[in-house]
Amino acid sequence: GSKANYLYGVRPGEVAPGRELYRPGRSYTGGLGLSGSYRFNENWMMQADVALTFLSSDLRDSPIVDGRALPRVLFGLLRLF
Repeated sequence: GSKANYLYGVRPGEVAPGRELYRPGRSYTGGLGLSGSYRFNENWMMQADVALTFLSSDLRDSPIVDGRALPRVLFGLLRLF
């Protein structure tokens, strides 16, 4: 789809040595993740998110992708009003 082309494709104006023109076909992703939060008191909270997204072969074949899966780690400290 168009989102896969935007995220994993290489358009004509983006071609460079080692990065040839590429348009993925139909593709899918799946993943696993874990998230949680801890509230210190009524004004402060910490949030964490860890995930791994697995790519279909059409996305892995992209010249701008360097693996089978994409890791994500997010941490946040929130001030509540």
